[in-house]
Amino acid sequence: MSPHGNYLLARAVFPRVVDLLPQAVGRSTAVAQAPSEEESEQLLAFTPINRRRVAQFVLASLGQAPFTNQLTHGEQVRALQREIESGIDDPRQTAAAYRWALARAPADRWLHFNYGVLLEGASPRLPQPSSVWRSSSCPAIMRLARSWPTRSS
Repeated sequence: MSPHGNYLLARAVFPRVVDLLPQAVGRSTAVAQAPSEEESEQLLAFTPINRRRVAQFVLASLGQAPFTNQLTHGEQVRALQREIESGIDDPRQTAAAYRWALARAPADRWLHFNYGVLLEGASPRLPQPSSVWRSSSCPAIMRLARSWPTRSS
């Protein structure tokens, strides 16, 4: 599956999921219709860095059976390699995307975690990941942050 395929699947099941929600939630304007793919990516802080990370994971999976025996294996590998090699990242712009998403969903544990992962490999000009995780309201992330090595250690 690809990020686009995941979106199409989520959009297809969205009406059924809304029907299963409690009435107070299901009738709110926030769930009146599925967000666009672009809105979904913004809300998830799904950036070019994340897109390449997904492509790297899928590429590693494609190197194993049964994927290596597929007729389009070489084509799939080349497409993923192009995805991984494409684009120039601006860590500050990516961090801003995470801050925007976190302002809208401050209790989202995955956003906090992924933001910390981004910062761990980012420029020294960005905040330390442990400071981001320690400011999180999620106890599991805070426990992880206490055990996470800092750049100075």
